[in-house]
Amino acid sequence: MFFAGDPNLGAYENTFLGGFPRVLFAFSAGMLIYKIRPAQNQSIFAPALSALVLITLLFTPLRLSKLEQTFIIIGLLPTILYASASVKLENQNVRQVCLQLGRLSYPLYILHMPILRLTNAAIAKLPFAISPVVATMTNLLSCVVFSAFALKLFDEVIRHKLVEKFLSKQTRREAP
Repeated sequence: MFFAGDPNLGAYENTFLGGFPRVLFAFSAGMLIYKIRPAQNQSIFAPALSALVLITLLFTPLRLSKLEQTFIIIGLLPTILYASASVKLENQNVRQVCLQLGRLSYPLYILHMPILRLTNAAIAKLPFAISPVVATMTNLLSCVVFSAFALKLFDEVIRHKLVEKFLSKQTRREAP
């Protein structure tokens, strides 16, 4: 990230190749957090604090330096994810929603930049102006819908074939 001068590796044509290590880091960090996840408990303090920090970050009007952005990407976001993994969800409906959002997260992570570029280009070609709120909601909805299609049409299909090919029958029964 420091060599490219920008932590947004992979977001632009000139940093495309740098996106591979960033995706590899995110995937590896997620796998590590899954492997060493904390014991689940009823305390809502750590996840609530994590959500507050995340919301604060998302709505911070400040322009962060590249070093601060890198710290957030490498240190703070994985810490928030780790703390949130400790929540024990008792309500089945909430649990199902969270599980579906978790399945959707990787396709969303991979596809959000191209989808945002496409929807922003389409919005720019409209013969009339739309409000920033409508543009943001259009982008969000587009990202979620396309990622859900990618999840169903590609991710789950490929994952199922890989499990059949590489895991034994005993391991498949034990897998979540």
